[in-house]
Amino acid sequence: MPQQRLVTPAVVVRRYSLAESDRIVVLFTPHDGLLRAVAKGQKRSQKRFAGVVDLLYLLEVDVAARRGELLRLDAVRLLDPFAPLAADLMLYAAACHLAETAVAFATENHSDPEAFTALVAGLDALCRGEDPGKVSRIVEYFTLRAAGLAPRLDACALTGRRLAPNEAAAFEPRHGGVVAADRASPDALPLPAGDRGALLELEATDVAGALAKSLSPAQARALRAPLSAMIAYHAGRAGKTRPFAEAAARFLSERRMKDEG
Repeated sequence: MPQQRLVTPAVVVRRYSLAESDRIVVLFTPHDGLLRAVAKGQKRSQKRFAGVVDLLYLLEVDVAARRGELLRLDAVRLLDPFAPLAADLMLYAAACHLAETAVAFATENHSDPEAFTALVAGLDALCRGEDPGKVSRIVEYFTLRAAGLAPRLDACALTGRRLAPNEAAAFEPRHGGVVAADRASPDALPLPAGDRGALLELEATDVAGALAKSLSPAQARALRAPLSAMIAYHAGRAGKTRPFAEAAARFLSERRMKDEG
């Protein structure tokens, strides 16, 4: 049976060993979802792929497949290594969170260009010095939107009543978004009107427009819990990289204070 070939941009989101010299590389692509491909000899010789099959690298990959067999990575071309990430622990931790978020709902053979665009734009924004909290919230929101799970923000999800612009509400993932404060359950997450307004602004634009806007550090912190809860509820699991990112932030803060002291 002839081989089928695929050439596509991809972000490397995972790697693990296979036998003595090979690796399996997990690639997130815009139109084919997650691809798992064997990089033959990649562990034994960096010359095989010129040392560019690394985590969070943006590549153009050439893969081959036969029915019933794992994909084979035949060639790669480096598009962007997002170099600043490797030089800063906090940025790298934030980038790992972006990658985990973007692939939370990804599957094989599933086109998801909006989630892919959000991830690449988020990695680029981190490299340009954008606030990691702001970038994380934006990628989280657009990942949910790409999956058709964007939270309802303009009306109470229980009654359908439209909320006033200055009306505080609460956030309940199981109901799909916000509920009026007087209908909220005890475990609902409070969502002040200003923070709901910040989410509504994201709703009205695309990821590039969102990154161009000013989401304050305070708003980014306030929106962390609601968006994280929404992703965990629909993905069926909590993220693993956020504790890493938060630990990295604490470590760097403590080191900075020690150096200044």
